[in-house]
Amino acid sequence: MKRIFSIAVLLLIASVLWYVNRDSSTSYDITPEELQERVLLSKPVWTNYNEDIKGQIGSTPVARWKGQPVRAFIGEEQVEVIFELEGLWSSTDVNLPILAREPLGDVLVPLKSHREGQEVTYIFPLKQEVTKSSAWLEIQYPHNIKRLVFDSTGNWEN
Repeated sequence: MKRIFSIAVLLLIASVLWYVNRDSSTSYDITPEELQERVLLSKPVWTNYNEDIKGQIGSTPVARWKGQPVRAFIGEEQVEVIFELEGLWSSTDVNLPILAREPLGDVLVPLKSHREGQEVTYIFPLKQEVTKSSAWLEIQYPHNIKRLVFDSTGNWEN
C-alpha cells in the first residue's frame, strides 16, 4: 500500500511540475529575425571563438549547429569553403559566423556566405599570397577546428 501511495505522490509531483513548466520555454528558442540580428552583430575572435559565439548568439542555437566542411577551393585572392548542414541551421537562412586562419596566422572573416539547400558557401579574402601547391587553411566552426590542405589544383574535399 505504501508503494502505491509513494508512486501516486511522485506522479502528482511530476504532473504539477509539468503543468507549471509547460508554458515556459526551456529551450530558449528565438525567432529567425532575432537569430539573424545576433549573427550580424557577432564578432567572434579566433582565440575565444566558441565562447564568443555562445555569448553573442546564444548557447542553445550554437549547440544545435551541426555541420562540417565538405569541399573547398583556393584561388589567387579568395577561398571558398562549403559546409553541409543538418538540423535547425539547415532550415534557416541564417549563416553562423565561421573563421579561417592562414599559415602565417592572419585570421579571416568571410566576405559573404550564401546557401543552396543544405550547403553554405563561405567566401574568405586571402590577405597574403598563398601558393596552391603548398596551401593550407585552418577553419574554426562550432565544436571544431579543422586544417584544410589543398592539392596542387587548389581543391580540398572531405
